[in-house]
Amino acid sequence: MIIPRYWAEASLAIMLDGRKQTYRRFGWSDMSEADARLAAETRVKEAAQLAKMGEKVRRIDHKVAYNGAEGLPIREEVIKTFNDIVLSRNSYGALCLNTPDVAFADVDINDGASLLGCALSLFMIAAAVAFVIYSSPLIEPLPAVAAAISALVVFHLIKKYIVSRLLLTPEERSLNKIRKFSKENPDWRLRVYKTPHGYRVMVMHACFAPDSLEIHHFFEAIGTDRYYAKMCKNQKCFRARVSPKPWRMGIERIKSGSGVWPVKSKWLRSRQQWVRQYEYESRKFSSCTYVESLGAQKLDIKAERVRAIHDEYSQAGRRLPLA
Repeated sequence: MIIPRYWAEASLAIMLDGRKQTYRRFGWSDMSEADARLAAETRVKEAAQLAKMGEKVRRIDHKVAYNGAEGLPIREEVIKTFNDIVLSRNSYGALCLNTPDVAFADVDINDGASLLGCALSLFMIAAAVAFVIYSSPLIEPLPAVAAAISALVVFHLIKKYIVSRLLLTPEERSLNKIRKFSKENPDWRLRVYKTPHGYRVMVMHACFAPDSLEIHHFFEAIGTDRYYAKMCKNQKCFRARVSPKPWRMGIERIKSGSGVWPVKSKWLRSRQQWVRQYEYESRKFSSCTYVESLGAQKLDIKAERVRAIHDEYSQAGRRLPLA
C-alpha cells in the first residue's frame, strides 16, 4: 500500500531550445521529510534529463481521479494508522479508510445507461422480427401464422428481458448484481452497505491482493467503477470514504490551495478552521448504512477488525441521513 506520511517538492530550471523550462516533482517517504526531499530532487533531475534527451515530459506532477489512478502515491494527509490500515483525509476533506488486503468495492447507480440499454434491446428485437417477417420466403404463404408466432416470441422476450428490468429500480438492479455474485460464489462472505448513490460491498471471508484475479472478477461482476479498480491495482490498496462529502451537508468545499496534500504553510490555518467545522457537522450524517450480509459464515479476523473501524467512522449503524 502506497500512502506516504512525508512529502516534499523540488524544482529545477533548465534551458531547453533556448527557453527556460522549470520542472517540479514531489518526493515521498515513510521515514522523514528529509528523505522525501531527497526523493523529490532525484525525481526532478530524472525528469529534466529526459526532457534534455527530447522525451515528452510533464512539467509538474498532476492530480488525477482517485489520486493514484495513474500510479503516483495517494497525496493525502495521514490522520491515523491501525498497524497497516491508514485513515487519510482526501482532497475535498473527507476521511478515507485504506487497507492493503481487506477488499472494498463501491457500485454507483447509473439510471441513464439502464434506460438506454432497455430502449436499445427493444429496438433490436423489433428490427429482428421485422427482418424475419418481411424477408423470409417461407413466411409469405402463411402471413397470419407467422405474425402470430412472431407476436408470441416478442411478448416472451419483452417479458423476460425488458419488462423485468423496467419494473426494477436502479437500486434494485445494482443490488441484484451483488446478490447474483453471492449466489454464484457461495464460499464468499459479503457485507453490503447503502451509499448516497449506490452500494458499498466489503469482503469478509478472506484477504486478497488488490491486483489478484479473484478481485478483478469480483469488480467486473458487480460493476465497480473502473477508475477505482485501476487505483486499487496501482496503489496496492483498497479504500472506502468513511465520512460525508461536505457539499452534501451544506458546507462549502475546502479551498483549492488547502485540499491537495502536502499543503503550503500559508494555507494551514484556513484548512484547520475548515476541518473543525467539517468534523462538527459530519457527526449528523453517515457515509453509508448497513443493508445485509450475504454468503458463507466464514469470517476473517482482520476483515472483522477493519469492519469495526469502518462502521465506527462511517456511522453505518446509526441510521443517519446519508451524505
